[in-house]
Amino acid sequence: MGDLTFRVSAGPGGEVLTVEGDLDETTDFAKAPIARATAPVAIDLGGVRRINSCGVREWVNFIRTLSQSRQVRLLRCSMPIVEQLNMVFNFRGTAAIESFFAPFCCSNCGASTAVLLTPADAPQASAAPRRCDQCGGSSVFDDLPERYFAFLLEFSA
Repeated sequence: MGDLTFRVSAGPGGEVLTVEGDLDETTDFAKAPIARATAPVAIDLGGVRRINSCGVREWVNFIRTLSQSRQVRLLRCSMPIVEQLNMVFNFRGTAAIESFFAPFCCSNCGASTAVLLTPADAPQASAAPRRCDQCGGSSVFDDLPERYFAFLLEFSA
């Protein structure tokens, strides 16, 4: 616990804040090294492994405050982030979701993998098998589409 790290880099259209580790009771977004300005910011959440209830609280407060002064985009949302997007009403605040990981499983070798998708990819992602990186077999979406992609319905409303 307490191993959350932040890294800022320049990206197209503003800063990119990369968040990696666990969101928990030790999370302190005041340590996130983003400029305190109004420029747009993208938050890369691909490295978030786990979130507990204290982490949810800290994230919701952070995203609410950040969204008040600038445009925010969420990139590479990990599967734990997607889980929270589906369960917590205001988890994304006003941020736009640009990409997220979704679970796939090979029907041949059983290998599980996370595939990066965009909101536009979601409708066909659950219907179209993908090539398994491990054995070359057929990897299929490994969840209920209406449940996993529910956060996109709220996003587009």
